[in-house]
Amino acid sequence: MQSPAAGAALLQDLSRPEHLLVWAMRAIALGHEDCPTLVNTFRRVCGARAEQTLQAYGVFIKYVAMTSRQRLGVHVPGCPCVGGDEAAVVSVIAAAQSSLHDLDEAPLRARLGGLVGREPDGALLFAAQSIARLLAASGLTLPLSAIGADEGRAPDASPMRVLH
Repeated sequence: MQSPAAGAALLQDLSRPEHLLVWAMRAIALGHEDCPTLVNTFRRVCGARAEQTLQAYGVFIKYVAMTSRQRLGVHVPGCPCVGGDEAAVVSVIAAAQSSLHDLDEAPLRARLGGLVGREPDGALLFAAQSIARLLAASGLTLPLSAIGADEGRAPDASPMRVLH
């Protein structure tokens, strides 16, 4: 495992809900969304909405990966770094939660568009807001921070890649 680059975002700097989403994204990218530890953590954190939340998040991640103009980059489970795409996904869900409260979808559209490299379609917006609702109903609020807000992306044809 590589050591974190100077100035790189680290998992330890994230809120618990942000950390949960990054961890789940990594598991989903590796095809392990059914990992018992991940499922049990979602059950503990989200209660009765756990399975629905994890499934919705899995569908969202896969849809983004399949429709994005470039591959999503994720770090391997256990890596302390937070990649740009991981931060961008967390930022999208935070913006989705914010859009539910202030009824302004512009920040959500901007962040989601930056993630997928095009104007987001209604399905992506709906999926992000569905996850945001489920997390909020479970008492999880994501801070609308600058993390992942302005990630630049270059086109690439593959759907997903794993970084260090």
